[in-house]
Amino acid sequence: MHEIPRQKLGLSFRAGSVLLPQEKNKKKINEKNLVQGKEMPYRKTLATRRRRPIRAKKTTFKKKGYARGLARFAYSRKRLASGISMSNMLNTIAETKLLALNRQQQQSPAEINSGSKAFYKAFVVGAKPGSWTGTYNALGGVTIMKGVDSNQREGNYVFMQKTHISLNIDTSYQSSGYRPPMEFRVICAKLKRGTSPTGYTLDPSVSLFLNEGGTHFGHSSSGCDGTDIMLQPLNKRDYFIKSDRRFTLSIPVGTKTDPGGYSGHYAVKKNLFYNLGFYKKTRFEDSGGLQNVPYDLDTAYFIIVYARSVDKAQSANDWEVNLRGTTSFKDI
Repeated sequence: MHEIPRQKLGLSFRAGSVLLPQEKNKKKINEKNLVQGKEMPYRKTLATRRRRPIRAKKTTFKKKGYARGLARFAYSRKRLASGISMSNMLNTIAETKLLALNRQQQQSPAEINSGSKAFYKAFVVGAKPGSWTGTYNALGGVTIMKGVDSNQREGNYVFMQKTHISLNIDTSYQSSGYRPPMEFRVICAKLKRGTSPTGYTLDPSVSLFLNEGGTHFGHSSSGCDGTDIMLQPLNKRDYFIKSDRRFTLSIPVGTKTDPGGYSGHYAVKKNLFYNLGFYKKTRFEDSGGLQNVPYDLDTAYFIIVYARSVDKAQSANDWEVNLRGTTSFKDI
């Protein structure tokens, strides 16, 4: 049988592929345009430059999640991350024990200054320092007795992890009358060790805030009122500020059938949660003045709840605080 040449069929081979008649004509057009210096109509390729990849800095510390406020040294992300890594490592070889804080049930506030109509309630982890004035409820949670129970230590060294606090603010129900909303400011902080030399301890009641001239003052200072508490900045020179929160709560007024002056725009309660980290190995003494408390660790975190009424002529004392908490540590 006579074989028809492929050239007559318009077929040709190139690198193992078959060019159809349409592609063959396009190829001729491109070759012609290339000879004449014209732009190729199809299969045009552009010169591109590959972007150089940018490598992000490797870090083992979350940007958000661990707030300021270390146990005894200047704020350092690297050291805090190292302490947390050590705590995670100890989880595999040491027992985690819990120590309960003193329960706070329906604690009523006190007025910051006579006639100010602004009120506060303060708490401190451990015991209240002797030089502090004002009313501070001692939460405990750092006195660890020697023994074999689940909340005791077997030796003189433990690895302190953190104190977890759950705090609830409830407004008080009123059967009659009008009660405007109340503005709250809740501050959790800790004194810097570098600004507290031996024999001298700053008192938050008179040094937690700064006035317009840069001088520190507190809620017990003469002339301080609710406006100062809500508007003035905190004294970050002498204190580590763990958190500074502001919110507004309403007071439920009336009966079930007659809500009276209750405003549903604002909530009537607020729940706050704190993780106050230590992450440090510390020593305990079995005798002496610092018996069964951390010998080389400052644990005095404090929480102060301030409130003033939106109507400055009204007293902002229609609220109470409930608190629960635990301190976790490794018995090593």
